[in-house]
Amino acid sequence: MITETEVTVPDGKLEVDGEYEWLVHARDVDGDPILGDFNLGSQTAYSTFTVIE
Repeated sequence: MITETEVTVPDGKLEVDGEYEWLVHARDVDGDPILGDFNLGSQTAYSTFTVIE
């Protein structure tokens, strides 16, 4: 679980000129079956990015 507002991707996971998508999905970990972990309202839109040197 990530509790910070930023994350560092480990070295070697992203390649130069690679194309990537990023999606953030907040999770409610209390186990509520109605307002539970995968409520679509907790997802961001996909963001795409490329790594350059």
